[in-house]
Amino acid sequence: MSFYFASQIAKNPNKRSHYIGLAASLTAAVATHLVGIMLLPSIFLFLLLSMPHPQKLLFRKIILSLVIPSIVFIVAYYFIMPAYVRSRTAATWWMPPVTGDLIGKVGAYLVGLPSIEWSFSVFEKYGMVVAVAAMALLCLMFAIFAGSLLAGNWRRSYPLLVAALCHCSLLIGYSFFKVPIFGERTALPALIPLIGFMGVQVATIKIPKIQMASIGALLVISMNITFTWITDKAWIPVERTRDMAKTLQLWKHPHDTVIFYPFYFSGPIRYYYPDLPVEDEIGINIWAIPKETERIKRIFQETSPSIVFLVARCEPETEDYKYIRRLLISEIGPEALVQGDNNLTITRYRKTKKYPSAHKKVRVNKLLLAK
Repeated sequence: MSFYFASQIAKNPNKRSHYIGLAASLTAAVATHLVGIMLLPSIFLFLLLSMPHPQKLLFRKIILSLVIPSIVFIVAYYFIMPAYVRSRTAATWWMPPVTGDLIGKVGAYLVGLPSIEWSFSVFEKYGMVVAVAAMALLCLMFAIFAGSLLAGNWRRSYPLLVAALCHCSLLIGYSFFKVPIFGERTALPALIPLIGFMGVQVATIKIPKIQMASIGALLVISMNITFTWITDKAWIPVERTRDMAKTLQLWKHPHDTVIFYPFYFSGPIRYYYPDLPVEDEIGINIWAIPKETERIKRIFQETSPSIVFLVARCEPETEDYKYIRRLLISEIGPEALVQGDNNLTITRYRKTKKYPSAHKKVRVNKLLLAK
């Protein structure tokens, strides 16, 4: 909605309702997800480039449309959001750091390149030749479409491309300097101006044959991506929370302790496992590990659990997560992986029986014989 109203402002900058719609949609964006604030610079840059010589009055209207969502974000972030959320760092956050491979993976996801691999796997059962031919056809369609974009009117479409790149650049920059937030889901808002850029480029191609080839390639690509999504991707959850909850329900016995790392991951698990007793649950605040370790030790002294399940949603390489695992091994016993799926894991810690020493065993045997 934000990009829609921004495009309407660029088309008809004198209509007041477009500015009201832009302010309302951006306010909804920043009020529902922290990453929504990244839209403000992207929208502003798009409008600035779409209207090379905006009048001062129009410029003030644009600024005013961005002020209201900015105020809402500041109030929500600094006065409503808990302090530990603002103080999170790369060492205590569960998302992976930004690398060249991750940027390439997200970029490929946005333009639909994974659908080529899926098509190859589908046609592979009919023979390697068929699978390779299908993959070659899709690669050719991507090449034709990408090449035909060069023939479009860049002057009209480049603000949309810049807006998409701006959103991703802000995510990457924040991930480098503060905490990792760059990923497939947070980058999805960039897909809107990216699709707009592709559409405008194709629509402004002046050579009919190139335009028809571009439209044909786009149809093939779109149909393949849509078919892939409907048949293979849409029904698969991004995170297998339900499977994790069902596994925990099968393995957990009465009075077994369940530790959630971080604590807020208990919400999705409890959604599929509502009968999980609250008294058996311990949530870990990953932003206050030193205090949390002391609290866990005290709870273990009071309850003396024999079996503890650690349900974690994090990167296994996180130092604090490794520290919690070592703590549980020392306090409870050896660990055993129950279920793992990327960054979701269930690990069981079980107390081992402490057998008496050899000298005590002899004394016990003698007493038994005497009896």
